[in-house]
Amino acid sequence: MFKYFYESYDAWYSIDSAAKAPLTGLNVLAHWLHDTYLFEDAWRIVSIGPFPWLWSHQICMFTATVLTTLMAVEGTRRRIPHTWAFMLLGQLVAISVTTSLFLAAMSVFPVTHVSPTRSMTCLLLFCCFGGLATILMAPQLVDTEYFLPNLVIMHGLLILPLLKKSPVENSTKQSQTESSALLGLVYLLTAGGNAVLYMSQWTAAIQSLSAETPGVALCSFRAVVSRWLWTFFNTAAQGSISSDVVCITLATMVWVWIDSPRTRWTVLLVVLTPIVSCSVTLPVYLAMKELQDICKIKPQ
Repeated sequence: MFKYFYESYDAWYSIDSAAKAPLTGLNVLAHWLHDTYLFEDAWRIVSIGPFPWLWSHQICMFTATVLTTLMAVEGTRRRIPHTWAFMLLGQLVAISVTTSLFLAAMSVFPVTHVSPTRSMTCLLLFCCFGGLATILMAPQLVDTEYFLPNLVIMHGLLILPLLKKSPVENSTKQSQTESSALLGLVYLLTAGGNAVLYMSQWTAAIQSLSAETPGVALCSFRAVVSRWLWTFFNTAAQGSISSDVVCITLATMVWVWIDSPRTRWTVLLVVLTPIVSCSVTLPVYLAMKELQDICKIKPQ
């Protein structure tokens, strides 16, 4: 990301550099930030084209659906304070950083008898599928004036559930069972929606590559991997987003491996994570944990 900042500054300064030469220190930085649109420009760069969006949409899916739900649910259950600050940090630094920090916080704060309310669960479901809708529309809006509002809505939905006040403590087994069942359903719906979106983007990327080679119905596996890797390093902005995706994938794989018993299902999820995306495997694992919690709760 720092390389992207440098390239943006260099491109800005090269335009009428003589007039900008007298500017120094914070003054030149202030003019640079005033004259450029760093946030919007970075997202436009990583949203144009099927292969760049193939990398970029993964971090959008993970943050808008999985991470937001995980923070809202576990932040409530474990009484982790200021969960919104974790999400804000992720927007300012990197989602992989805040994901790792929150997973570490989960190991410090024990589970309490507090369960997310039904209204919070409904809010999470609304924000998750609202976020998926903005992700689906982003590539179509990249060349329009609605691209930035769409991004603003996407990022607003990330933090909305984290601002909801924690419910009053309720330790009844019935409420815990109901909460776990609803949350398991949310996780499974999220995993399903992410899987459809992820496979659709892979299909679009492969079709776009095949269209570049006349007379070839389907491009080779080597050509697909080559373009996929080339896209990773194509631009500074793309490299930053793609690196964040890789770090998130590794962080979630390590956490699931440490958090879970070594069953064939959890091992399979860890192995599948780099292939089908952590936006699919992690919510499946979290849904399995909710099911386990239901089985542990005996009727009163």
